[in-house]
Amino acid sequence: MTENPRTIGDRTYAVWPADQVLYSLGGPKLLKTSFTDAEHYHPALRSRILELAGETQRPAAGARNVCGTKIHDPDTWNCPEAELIGARAKALFCRITKSTTAVVDNSWATLYRDGDFCLPHSHLRTEVSVVYMLDTGEPDSGWQGNGRLGFADPRLSVCCPVEPGRMTAPLFPDLAPGDMLMFPGDIIHLVNPYEGERPRITLSWNINRKAIPGARDHHAAQRLRVEG
Repeated sequence: MTENPRTIGDRTYAVWPADQVLYSLGGPKLLKTSFTDAEHYHPALRSRILELAGETQRPAAGARNVCGTKIHDPDTWNCPEAELIGARAKALFCRITKSTTAVVDNSWATLYRDGDFCLPHSHLRTEVSVVYMLDTGEPDSGWQGNGRLGFADPRLSVCCPVEPGRMTAPLFPDLAPGDMLMFPGDIIHLVNPYEGERPRITLSWNINRKAIPGARDHHAAQRLRVEG
């Protein structure tokens, strides 16, 4: 797929920098990469997400949102920074799957506020999921797992160090701002409860080689089921 450079303000960004390195986390499609230019576009991207989320309207004290607060469809935000990261997510997909096409079936940003978490689940209609770390929020010195994305699936050998097929060691990858993580959509994952005043913010994309019919109606129905 074509990866034309993106210009944001007075800077030009390669969609996939020439020296970009991929790190395996224990599976053929379980990988991480880090973008070293993130500091230049993160402030505007974070501000746009907080604006869309209505950050000034704080949830009630003690309230918890399962899977956090979602802001869907980054490609509609009128935000070139979000478009750059979305292009990078698709470029990662193409490099790993050797596909010439990458179609986003669903995409969103998530804000985890104090007390938010996400139960174990996997993604429907998805070959590969990509998560991008924008803001890690506030680390909890008493618990390194604070708000972290984890994998707990017996199909991942890295989760089964004692006996194949017996999940005894959940994987919680280190993610810093600018890190992008890729994993198979059917793998079971979760997010630990987050504790902190500043929101923890990620962006996510579910990607396939070809479009699956009915994406808009399917995801609208899923949101209604979860949020209604």
